[in-house]
Amino acid sequence: MSLLTCPQCHTIFLKTEDQCPRCVQISPKSQVIPLALLLGLGLSACDKIAPEPNTQALYGVEMVDQDGDGYEYGYDCDDEDEHTYPGAAAQDSEEECMRDLDQDGYGDNAPDNPDVTAGTDCDDSDPDINPGQENCE
Repeated sequence: MSLLTCPQCHTIFLKTEDQCPRCVQISPKSQVIPLALLLGLGLSACDKIAPEPNTQALYGVEMVDQDGDGYEYGYDCDDEDEHTYPGAAAQDSEEECMRDLDQDGYGDNAPDNPDVTAGTDCDDSDPDINPGQENCE
């Protein structure tokens, strides 16, 4: 199924219609827009996008973010460390809660907190030493 865009009023209508229903412009040479693109079905990479922090109040109680990283208590696996939250180490995982002290995108491979997932950064205090630089041993 294809859609047309009326060149006069920019209304979108089915290609099977003879004219624009809004301005009655007969326009068989209008721009064809595939329905899948119009509905956004061509964009299927949503699983690669880091989740947005939830900042809504729950049951009338404001959410508290003690470390200021954008993730509140209950969503943040360590609300006392601003470098530890879901997606902090995006090179390792965009969903897992990891600590990335040097902010190079790789998570600490030996976190102290048991609620934090271990990453692959062998030296989380130096952004120049990480698996992406191939100098992590």
